[in-house]
Amino acid sequence: MLHSSFTESSLRFESQSDKLLPQNIEAEEAVLGGIMLDPEAIYRIWDKLKPEHFYISAHADIYQACLTLAKKHQPITLLTVTSWLTDHHLLLRSGGRNKLATLVDRTASAINIDALAELVISKAIRRQLIKFGNNSLNLGYSTEIELPEIMSIIKEESACMTDLLAITAEQDQDVLQYNRLVRAVREIQLTVEDPGLRMVKMHYLSQRIGNKMTPALLETIYYQSLLKEENEPGMTLAEFKTKYGQLVNEWHMNGLLPKGKVVLLYAKGGEGKTRIAYDLGLHLATGKAWGGFPVNDKCKLLYVQTDEAPNDTISVLESRGYEDTMEIYLKSKWTVDHSESLREEIKRLGVQFVLIDSLSTVNKNSLFSENDVEYARPILRLKDIAQELGITILIIHHANKAGETRGSSAIFASVSEVWKLERDTSQEAPSDGTGRLLTIEKSRSRAPATYKLQFCPEDKSWICLGKQGEMGDTTVLKDRILEFLEIHRGTAYEVEELTHEIGGNSDSIRRALFQLAEDGVIYKKECIARKGKPQRYFLPSYNKHIATQAGNDDTQQKSDPPTTFSDPPLLLSDPTDGSESFPPIAGIPALSDPHPPKILKMVLGKISLKMPTPDQKRLQII
Repeated sequence: MLHSSFTESSLRFESQSDKLLPQNIEAEEAVLGGIMLDPEAIYRIWDKLKPEHFYISAHADIYQACLTLAKKHQPITLLTVTSWLTDHHLLLRSGGRNKLATLVDRTASAINIDALAELVISKAIRRQLIKFGNNSLNLGYSTEIELPEIMSIIKEESACMTDLLAITAEQDQDVLQYNRLVRAVREIQLTVEDPGLRMVKMHYLSQRIGNKMTPALLETIYYQSLLKEENEPGMTLAEFKTKYGQLVNEWHMNGLLPKGKVVLLYAKGGEGKTRIAYDLGLHLATGKAWGGFPVNDKCKLLYVQTDEAPNDTISVLESRGYEDTMEIYLKSKWTVDHSESLREEIKRLGVQFVLIDSLSTVNKNSLFSENDVEYARPILRLKDIAQELGITILIIHHANKAGETRGSSAIFASVSEVWKLERDTSQEAPSDGTGRLLTIEKSRSRAPATYKLQFCPEDKSWICLGKQGEMGDTTVLKDRILEFLEIHRGTAYEVEELTHEIGGNSDSIRRALFQLAEDGVIYKKECIARKGKPQRYFLPSYNKHIATQAGNDDTQQKSDPPTTFSDPPLLLSDPTDGSESFPPIAGIPALSDPHPPKILKMVLGKISLKMPTPDQKRLQII
């Protein structure tokens, strides 16, 4: 009973037909008169006031004449406006010469034209709101129309109203129409998991829009909109520093796997690209550094493996040391048509790293060939997901006979990072053919480089031997720096402080720090060294936001390492048992490898690994 009373008192059905629509004819006339009095007046309002904002159609025609003349850089006077209206057969409809003369005579100046234009716009918005309300009322009484269709129409008209209220100086009606179109397509692409239903909804949308907007054209426009971030207006140095100077790249694995990015790893068949991806994933899952690349925190993994049989996947993962208790999920069936389903699954599972193997198999339903630009569209969608959720997506792709990326160059252009894996054929390469070169060909987060790798058949692991062309003593020095910063995570150090702590030559340490920062392996607080403000280098604390580390380091005592770690630091030997402490060995990742290869055990002899207890999460196949 209470509900019924509330409903009756809340709904108001009285007619408003006896009221005039919101308008201000005097303001419209003053705007037009001011434009013809002052040649510069229109340039103050032409980016926000449109012909459709005028209540009187004659005023809209006159303003359209003024706009056209202004865009052609022609003078706007009583004579030129009259001539334009005459040429376009609009003079009589606009009230004739007397009407134009009256507008000029009644206007004293154009000093308040900005405020008058805002008044005209506000009245137009109110009329549009009334129109929206009337349409909603009529739809409510239209029982022959199904409710889902009514709600769709109301939702679309409501979006138009929102755009109209938010209109700015940089937007015009074409931009608003474009934004509405992209939003409608994006909603379908992001919310409809069933590919067939998605096609049906795209077909209905194209019918509603008309104007030869086919579903294929709508999708093309949507995917083109995802490329807008690839272009930005030129900025002054001060503006550029304001926008980017305080940003710090965030990584899951410093120097290799940045957050919010899509990485493309390609190679010829049989080079081991999938095994390297599994190796990287193992280190992410355990929070242990891979070679000289630190991991900032443990990650949950999702492997979309459609390029090999499930039993083969299980065999390879177990041979590398994956355990059932690790937080890893696997999918053996998935295509890019289910991108939204993948997005929701990533959010539900809390995944930070996604491996997709391979691009060809998950895109097998594409209507385009690898050589078509449109073939790369799904990558843009995955890139959108990575940026939105702050995750890393690694896509495995195949190389052509020449060793380059197979397919359209758009594939290369659509991702943020590109890695190439190839066999090491140099004289220094292992004679058993286990040597590889991993080249970072493209990166938005670090400098390009090539790293020498070696595969260990005993436990299917990979050793990073360091950057190609780098001297052995430089690699040793970098390892010593990384070992120290790993123990003292969250504290930033200057060059002289690090020289005092680890010993060596300050110039050599400065060069090593610069190279590590360029490669994204460590962070530096000052982007540009200034007098009195030297650069300071650090690794972020576990489970902390990277951007806060450098800002808070002044409050920490540099002599005291962090008292708590999500994982304890690893030691080459136990300092409490009186045994000899081995110096760092260049390029050897056994300092942090949770499953050290047998070959490294022979080299190091005795090694103590303090393994954390992983959360009890079953290895499962979805």
